[in-house]
Amino acid sequence: MRVVIFDPFGDKPHADYLAKIHQAEMALLDDCVPDRVIVDESEEGEPIFETADPAMVDNTAILLKHSVNFPGLLRANEEAPLSFLLPLDTFNYFVDASMIDGYFLPALDQVVNKHYDVKAVLLMREREYFGHVWFFSTAEMPNICGIYGMKSALVNIIARASRPDNQQYRKGIATKLLQEGVFKLAAGKRLVVPWPLPPMVPILENMGFQQVKTDEMTAERSFLSKITSTREYYFLDL
Repeated sequence: MRVVIFDPFGDKPHADYLAKIHQAEMALLDDCVPDRVIVDESEEGEPIFETADPAMVDNTAILLKHSVNFPGLLRANEEAPLSFLLPLDTFNYFVDASMIDGYFLPALDQVVNKHYDVKAVLLMREREYFGHVWFFSTAEMPNICGIYGMKSALVNIIARASRPDNQQYRKGIATKLLQEGVFKLAAGKRLVVPWPLPPMVPILENMGFQQVKTDEMTAERSFLSKITSTREYYFLDL
């Protein structure tokens, strides 16, 4: 595994690579199917789910369709047959994390670049993309920095969902991104994580991050204000 850190607004080749990965993953996700679908709602307004039929997913066709953009799919499938029927929560978490790319990738948006110094922290295994997270800071508040949009590669997610006890090297992506990339950028500062998705929370807590829920305009909330109005965040002093 190796970590690549780059400025998405100054390093066009790497930014274009990540934008291409983003678009290819969205296309792959479009062919994946959540394992539950909402079919109605109860009298209390709660959703009523129906379990999806695995037969409706042509795993072989999806594998062949996307293997050009993601050769890792073929390697993962050789280790354990893949299924493109994903848990609904996993599906939704990936969509949420992917949306953050729109804040930071020049090909999608340039708003964040007006307010923060941005770095992409990219994890690679040989030549395969394994995940990334966005790091941002500002000269106006030099003692605080943040990360947003922590995401493991969709190939990793599919492989792990298909066979949780296999694909060990496809696990621990967030930990590697933090320990081998983010912590070096954040040394001597307070690292803030706004609105972490549920899978990130135990990882952050195990690393010593502290949770804050407040309506007070703290220094951390002020730092984050150009990107999110969150009242909940985690922080760690490095």
